This record gives sequence, C-alpha cells and structure tokens, in this order.
Amino acid sequence: MSYLQPVMHEELFSRSGLSLERLKTRCEIADRGGISKAAEGDPVKQSQFSRQLRERRLVIRDAMARWRQILTDVLSW
Repeated sequence: MSYLQPVMHEELFSRSGLSLERLKTRCEIADRGGISKAAEGDPVKQSQFSRQLRERRLVIRDAMARWRQILTDVLSW
C-alpha cells in the first residue's frame, strides 16, 4: 500500500464537512465571539453553524487518525 498521496487536500475538501465556505464561517464565529453572534440571532443559521462545526470536527478528527496510523506504520518499520 502506498502512503504517498500527492493531492491529499483534494480528498479532504471533497468530503462533506470541510470547505472554504465552512472555514470562513468558523472564522466569523471566532471573530464575533460565538455562534449566536455570528448568526445574528437567526435560529436557523445557529443550527446550521453548529452542525457545520460538528461535521468539520469529524472530518479533521478522521484525517488526523489516518495520518497517525500512517506515521505509526512508517515508524514501526
């Protein structure tokens, strides 16, 4: 099995939960100090932002687990 993937970012961005738009939303949440402030009180947007953050966390967690396994395999040779 080859661990070299020349376009890893394409795989990450092709998954649901990670996009430039969602990263922008995350920045807005941080800049404004919370989900409700970034959503400007709109409960639909608050729910959407919360879901997007949860999905992004899962994508990043899965990618980190995959890289951890690759490093473990490489270092155990």
